[in-house]
Amino acid sequence: MFPSSGGQGFVIYPQGDGPFNKVIQVLAESRAGTLWCGSGGWLLKALGTGTLQPPTWSAPGKGAWITDIKEDLGGKLWVATTAGLYIITKDGAVKRIVSGLPDLKVNAQLLDSRGGYGSLTTACWR
Repeated sequence: MFPSSGGQGFVIYPQGDGPFNKVIQVLAESRAGTLWCGSGGWLLKALGTGTLQPPTWSAPGKGAWITDIKEDLGGKLWVATTAGLYIITKDGAVKRIVSGLPDLKVNAQLLDSRGGYGSLTTACWR
């Protein structure tokens, strides 16, 4: 999703048929300026050319949606979904967190300036 050339709205890229939904559910900007987009269950990276890179990762499970994206102090992405919580390292390794979560539907995340973490499901988890 980028400002249209006429400045009168937004255009969602890529246009045409693709493997991911054309709805941007979540936007997050890293400290380095990378724009990450959650489109349905797909994690997309915005390129400086005004397009989105092909999906970096997708949430497993039919109908899973990305609900929040945060970057921690080490540069790892914490991706909250309706199917659990995932940590994606800079080299692309993915770790799923389910232990201790009261519910797999993670609605939001909180990261403090010291690296502390919390997530909101049907209850708060830390």
